[in-house]
Amino acid sequence: MTWDYNTDSLQPNHSKGDIVFMGVFANVYIGNKFSGTLEIKSNITGKKESYKIIGFARVSISKSKANKDGDDKNKDGSDKNKDGSDKNKDGSDKNKDGSDKNKDGSDKNKDGSDKNKDGSDKNKDGSDKNKDGSDKNKDTINSHDYHKEMSVGFAKYKTKVFGEQLWTVENMRHYPSAAPMKGVHAKDEDLKFYNWNAAMNTKTKAGSQGICASGWRIPTDADWKKLEGYFYMSQAQQNKNNAYRGKEQAALLHEGSFNAELLGFYQDGEMKKVGEETYFVSSTSTSAGASAKDKDTTHFIGRKIAPVPILPKRFVLIKQSLPGVLAIGEVEVISNGVNVALHKSVQNSGANTYILDTSKTPSLSQTHTISTGNYTISTGNHANTKSSNIVDGTKLGFKSYSILNDGWVMIDLGSKYTINNIKIQDLTEGDVVTPAKGLVVFLSSESIDGNQTLQQLKDNPKVDIVGITALQFAANQGHEFLLSETELDLWRGDMLKTTKTSVRCLQDDTKPLIVPTKVENNIIINKPMEPIKFVNYASGGVNKWSISHQLPSGLVFDKQKGIISGTPTKILSRNKYVVTASNSHGSTQTGVYIAVLPILVDDIKISSTSDTLVIGESAQLHVTISPNDASNKKFSWEVDDKVSINQSTGEVTALKAGLSTIRAIAHNGIVVDEFEMLITDPHAVIFNKKSYKMILSEKTGRVWLDRNLGASEACKTLTDLNCYGDYYQWGRGKDGHQAMFPRRVGTLANSITPNNANFITNPGSETTDWVAHSVDDSGDSRTLAWSDTGVNDICPKGYSVPTFEELDHEYQRSTYTKLGFEKLGSEKT
Repeated sequence: MTWDYNTDSLQPNHSKGDIVFMGVFANVYIGNKFSGTLEIKSNITGKKESYKIIGFARVSISKSKANKDGDDKNKDGSDKNKDGSDKNKDGSDKNKDGSDKNKDGSDKNKDGSDKNKDGSDKNKDGSDKNKDGSDKNKDTINSHDYHKEMSVGFAKYKTKVFGEQLWTVENMRHYPSAAPMKGVHAKDEDLKFYNWNAAMNTKTKAGSQGICASGWRIPTDADWKKLEGYFYMSQAQQNKNNAYRGKEQAALLHEGSFNAELLGFYQDGEMKKVGEETYFVSSTSTSAGASAKDKDTTHFIGRKIAPVPILPKRFVLIKQSLPGVLAIGEVEVISNGVNVALHKSVQNSGANTYILDTSKTPSLSQTHTISTGNYTISTGNHANTKSSNIVDGTKLGFKSYSILNDGWVMIDLGSKYTINNIKIQDLTEGDVVTPAKGLVVFLSSESIDGNQTLQQLKDNPKVDIVGITALQFAANQGHEFLLSETELDLWRGDMLKTTKTSVRCLQDDTKPLIVPTKVENNIIINKPMEPIKFVNYASGGVNKWSISHQLPSGLVFDKQKGIISGTPTKILSRNKYVVTASNSHGSTQTGVYIAVLPILVDDIKISSTSDTLVIGESAQLHVTISPNDASNKKFSWEVDDKVSINQSTGEVTALKAGLSTIRAIAHNGIVVDEFEMLITDPHAVIFNKKSYKMILSEKTGRVWLDRNLGASEACKTLTDLNCYGDYYQWGRGKDGHQAMFPRRVGTLANSITPNNANFITNPGSETTDWVAHSVDDSGDSRTLAWSDTGVNDICPKGYSVPTFEELDHEYQRSTYTKLGFEKLGSEKT
């Protein structure tokens, strides 16, 4: 038998049946009634049979049943005493079995923490170690994920802190325990709407628990105002009644983490305004008379987020947000497809505000003669043009004479218009484009004082902000703002208690529940630390902050905001600091760990004026350590038997010929650098980091190197790979092709200096040359190139590749007569 469960309630499986859950209140239990079908397939007959299933899942016992049972539970079903404490009825902290363990058998305290009853973090043996014996911090939690859920039976609701309030960020979806079921409209399992009586669970006092969990309440009108204040609504706006008074707040509640979805409301037997509006309940009844105690039994003070028509506007203010030249090509204000800004008057900032026209605007075709404020008056015949250049339809434009910090222009449309969109063009003067960037656009039905700051304009309830222009990278140098015919606004006022609305819950004010933004803090000496903040995840705020122990030198604790910050000045091992947050309901402690670490060496480099040293000579090595402000710049030298080094000065002395590897090791034991130094015999020839001996021919009197170029040693046997050296193509330079295993290509070079490392072969041609025909057919160019100081010289200074005659002369006088030697003619590969 297999089931198909509702995936929001139970875990799904691959099944042939289905279950439907529905929240109910039946008899004395609050819980979930479920119905479903079960399909059974017989392995014998192969037939399927369906069965109807009805069941009930209990969530919690009701208050009336709890009282009748007469057990040890309180009316809310909890184990707490009637005074709200966790103590037993004898006043002790012990469990009913006399033990110190919690009812779940664990060693945790009743608040779920690992703290001892004295509030400390120590274990019962008095140590700071965790129960697993480690020194790791017990409260290593991700503060950003630490949001206490509100639970009512099986229903769990996400929450979030807004300022000093902890709100649910989901609408309630469970049934009340006392109010009639008819007070709830269930659109579906996860979407319910409540009339005022159902939301309050028959209670009438503002701030009552209602259908919220114990310790939570239906928000009052004052609670809603506090939330609106957190979203920067002014006190004057908060107090407006039966009015829309917060577009910005409506957008934040709808689009932000409060999750105010536009779910509509239930009234007169039907859902209304679904997808357009949303209503929220408060526990505050409307005042019915002069006295605050006189309550209207039919209305409460609720909240509504709904679209409102954008009112017609007359004035368009364009103001700088960035310093620079104020430049605008053309402005179009479109209403019902018509540019209503065309040929309208424009004012601007300056020493004196005056009407702009072409006689007062810089232009490429005009001569600047007089400066007025930040703008230029120009000469020219303008008898036929009296309107402002930014609204004259010619795109002649306007540009301030000097750099401004908060320049502005304001267009008076002459009458109020419903504005659909606003277009602003960059200023184009010939091939020069001055972007109209960083310009903030405002609208108002009344004249706007452009000298107000941007913040003052944003706070002005009579002024609407449209947007800000950004730098354009496309060919079209334009900025367009599309305005909707409506926008959401936040309404406060009287709502009928019979209207079924969405319900949110707010945690009652409690003692703080603080969590640090970071528990383990390894900070660096002489570097500003990332501040440690303590987030309060409970309603009620924090009235007092304190910290145990003296912080490391250079750090401070802000007792007003509860923030640890500063720049440490001394290295210090890991220590724990306990922060306490208090309010009128109590206090809470949490610990953070701080270690002040040194600035570690991350790079070390050895340098010298020469990487070659003759036996018996000395040279000075230098070390550069990064970063420059590393706390410990000490290091040690490590050398092989070919050199000796003075550990204090870094002076190195050559002892034995060969390639010596010298190391500098930082004392942190992590960073090392190596430096190779070639130690040579006094009579050696040093070339490309190899030491060659000079061999004097007794027969010819010529000096030869003792081995092939590139070989690490002279040949001891004919199969000794170390003496093979490099393989050069005739007349070619040291470009990498001479390596023992180069990359081979079949394309001939068109120059005797191909500047690549490919070994060039020519298998399909009659010639065996590595250069193309006519590049150097005679070979004269490469003969010259291989001479001493030639362009392809591959030998040490003073040496060159021997000619055939030089080789033959040496061979004829050699005692090694068994060696064969012949001229290879014209082959040059």
